[in-house]
Amino acid sequence: MESFFSIAGKDMGGNMLAHAVPYNALMGFLWSGTIFSFITIFLRLAFRIKIIRRLRLDDYLVIASFICFLGSTILWSVLARNLYLVARNWNMN
Repeated sequence: MESFFSIAGKDMGGNMLAHAVPYNALMGFLWSGTIFSFITIFLRLAFRIKIIRRLRLDDYLVIASFICFLGSTILWSVLARNLYLVARNWNMN
């Protein structure tokens, strides 16, 4: 028996469906996670500055990782529309 994840997004012929996860749902999930991460990191840094009065190496690493994550989110936002178009055209062939 196949699991749900192995058959999700495919039609009866096994072709990939571009609309298995709607584009707007993907973008909403992606950006809400990014905003949640930003708020969490902002609160972490605010409390660290208020309590310890300085930032340490781990705080700078958190900032650097968030910048990488933000870059990834921006790339997905720009390129995801094209991936949906490619997947839709792939199914037509």
